[in-house]
Amino acid sequence: MKKPLIAIVGPTASGKTDLAIALAQCFQGEVISADSRTIYKEFLIGTASPCLNKQTQLIDPQRGGYLIEKIPHYCLHFLSPTQIFTVAQFQKMAFQLIQEIQKRKKIPFLVGGSGLYIDAVTKGFLIPRVPPNFHLRRKLEKMSNKQLTDVLEKLDPKSATQIDPQNKRRLIRALEVCLTSGTPFSKLRRKKEPPYQVLTIGLKLKKVILKQRINERVEMMMKMGFIEEVQNLLSKYPPHSPAFTALGYQQIVKWLMSNKKQESTELASQIKQATWQFARRQMSWFKRNQTINWVNNKEEAEKLIKVFLEPE
Repeated sequence: MKKPLIAIVGPTASGKTDLAIALAQCFQGEVISADSRTIYKEFLIGTASPCLNKQTQLIDPQRGGYLIEKIPHYCLHFLSPTQIFTVAQFQKMAFQLIQEIQKRKKIPFLVGGSGLYIDAVTKGFLIPRVPPNFHLRRKLEKMSNKQLTDVLEKLDPKSATQIDPQNKRRLIRALEVCLTSGTPFSKLRRKKEPPYQVLTIGLKLKKVILKQRINERVEMMMKMGFIEEVQNLLSKYPPHSPAFTALGYQQIVKWLMSNKKQESTELASQIKQATWQFARRQMSWFKRNQTINWVNNKEEAEKLIKVFLEPE
């Protein structure tokens, strides 16, 4: 019989982390973060890292393992900001962690808003192992997101509809696979039945509430020293590092490099708007997934999990 895996998904600022901790405490779980931003070391404030405001202890430096509120979490702040971490690399790490958690007789919780990370694990994608082509990447880097999307629409229309047009790194990777292998990325990326029994829970919020939470979160980040965090990071890492493409960081880097022509309040407004647009794209992605069980609160999620874990 397949062992259980519980995925908690939803847009940014929806409360996934707190829900996951509460549920993991109830059901003897351990958490694997499925977030393409919190993988980077030192990127804390702008990623709303769960390591910031909670009781935290480092337990596995190699794989970003932390004890947070007495619950083991993995895939947090383990990667250099200058490195790229592919979906295939995340999938491999997640599969290994899930196996280890299940051996400990615990329930793995896969938690995050990165749709590709979630799908790679829960849908068992067989991801193409096409090696990086750095010469091609440098050429593609010079193109705008719109130009990259236009080329991808011609070479691989299916991938063009599935990849966030604002995510330059993912657009470049899809084109790299297409142009290097001669085969559309979507055709190479096949599905294989995952070796788990998966329950996917989505945290649902009204748009007006989600927008308010996003605005409040950005305001809190600015008060906590988001700009100062970016300044400190820029003193250590080049501005073109992959980690600086994360939401909020890219806006602040641009602001700092333009001699601060705008007020910081205007910068905060830009980050709020970009975050809201990102949350809407996340919701569009998740709405395509008919296997998600949407809930309004912890109690509804608990009921679903109790039924899911009942022996047949």
